[in-house]
Amino acid sequence: MPITPVEWPLRFIPRQPPQFLNALAVSLASAGAAIGVQGAFLGWPGATGFSSTFFPAFIFATLYGGSRWGWATLAFSMLLGVATPRAGPLDGAAEARIAMFAISGAATVLVASVLRRTLLRLEEARRIQQEIQDALDRSEARLTLAQDAGGVGLWDWDVVTGASHWSPTLYRNLGLPLDAEASMGTLLEAVHPEDRQAVLAANADAVNTGHFQAMEYRVVWPDGSTHWLLSRGEMLRDPETGAVTQAAGVNIDVTDRRVAFEQVRESESRFRAMADSAPVLMWVSKIDGSREFANQAYVNFLGVPYEEAITFDWRKRLAEEDIPRILREQLTGEASRELFALEARYLRCDGEWRWMRSFSQPRYGPAGEFTGFIGIGFDVTDAKRAEADLKQINELLTERVQAALAERDQAEAALRHGQKLEAVGQLTGGVAHDFNNLLTVVIGALDLIQRHPNDADRRDRMIEAALGAARRGERLTHQLLA
Repeated sequence: MPITPVEWPLRFIPRQPPQFLNALAVSLASAGAAIGVQGAFLGWPGATGFSSTFFPAFIFATLYGGSRWGWATLAFSMLLGVATPRAGPLDGAAEARIAMFAISGAATVLVASVLRRTLLRLEEARRIQQEIQDALDRSEARLTLAQDAGGVGLWDWDVVTGASHWSPTLYRNLGLPLDAEASMGTLLEAVHPEDRQAVLAANADAVNTGHFQAMEYRVVWPDGSTHWLLSRGEMLRDPETGAVTQAAGVNIDVTDRRVAFEQVRESESRFRAMADSAPVLMWVSKIDGSREFANQAYVNFLGVPYEEAITFDWRKRLAEEDIPRILREQLTGEASRELFALEARYLRCDGEWRWMRSFSQPRYGPAGEFTGFIGIGFDVTDAKRAEADLKQINELLTERVQAALAERDQAEAALRHGQKLEAVGQLTGGVAHDFNNLLTVVIGALDLIQRHPNDADRRDRMIEAALGAARRGERLTHQLLA
């Protein structure tokens, strides 16, 4: 790099105090150079005399070593001058010349000292300026890199003349080459036809009100692709007239964010459509328990507008006897931040009490932080009724089974009684037959005795046969009694 006239003395001046030998060498060399020049022009016998040729030596010695070496060189030259042989005695003119030399030399040393300090300060200021410039260059490079990476294009617009200046990133955001004209017309040509009127209206409003309203609009690149830009700016006024004269701002490529936003909105729309088509109540709650979303079934159950439904206090529709239990279970479930269920009676908008069973599942954000609950509620009234009917049927069936069992027991008792009677009848028939046989013997014997009362032998035999039959009847009676 070439040295400028301002910079070349700085190359000779050391930034730190020089070493003694170096400063001595420079001082002696400067004085020697002055003696050589004087000897060459005035002759060697008077080469060490008082002469202005020493002044540059004073300057060089002072600039290199500082004021003390300038004073040392001046003292050295004074000694050489005094020691120089003269043709005549020291007169007044010679003394005046010596005094003038000393004064001029001292002034030279002082001026050189001031010059040295000035040059060093200039060098320090230049160094600081260079560091500041380097920092600005690095900052500008980082800013440019950030602008390119973030798609941030800078622009400024002279409202009076219409002249504009665009950064390279803005040209890229608009899909235009760098040699395209930076003007409002060029911008409007790049803007999507459906958004041009809105851009014109926004610019006109900014000029009239002095406030630039941030807006998003689409631009169409030459390849036909559509991109979204976010424009922000500030309007600058003339300090004297107060009129808007200048505008400056940024255009940020937000295509990725806009696409993501549209995807999220489409996803939310699909979710809402799916949720609204569900026959069950669905909702999303925040950390404080307030509703963030509710589906159509939820709104229809309450019979109120959507805005009122998401802020509705369900305790107003909860059966009074269920309130303490539900509040207790709800607080416990929410504190656990786990899946929990509730079941209670709620008053529907048509005035009918319905049994509702709900399940609440905790939900978490992208960073894993708790963000609330998502819930779903089922109408289980019919199931409750079916359960009650089933219970009643079971009770009725139990009663009928018990009655059937009682009838069966009665039938079995009657059967056993009949069997006992039959057995008794059979036993009675056998006993009667046995007694009939015994009575036949007794009666037959008594009949023969009555017919032949005088036949003693026959009478004795018949009496003996009758007694035998009677004794057998006695034994049979004892057996029955046992």
